[in-house]
Amino acid sequence: MSTSANLALFNEIDIQGSSALFSELRILRESVPKPLCVYEVRHSDEDWTEPAQITRGVLVNFLGTLITAKPLRFPNGHSMYLEEGEVDFYSDKVTTLSQFIQENNIRLRPPKAPER
Repeated sequence: MSTSANLALFNEIDIQGSSALFSELRILRESVPKPLCVYEVRHSDEDWTEPAQITRGVLVNFLGTLITAKPLRFPNGHSMYLEEGEVDFYSDKVTTLSQFIQENNIRLRPPKAPER
């Protein structure tokens, strides 16, 4: 089951030198406003608590959803494998999407008007 980003609580984390949001919930992509970027985190086969990979979508071994203000740089173009302890996904700072947008001065794009 997926959850709207506006209803979720997130851990605020640091990845590639920028603040980001992480939730163990599967977040509905359409609920995340542009220009924010949505990724999913896969856990390792051996330990379901150990993040192993960040990619655009995860079907098997889903650990959580990652939301960033800027696109991540992937070495192979579509995903990034993580070393143990490389990113701390469980910070003490818990926040909401709206607080994150406000605190990071993120300018949202207006939604596209439906075509007639």
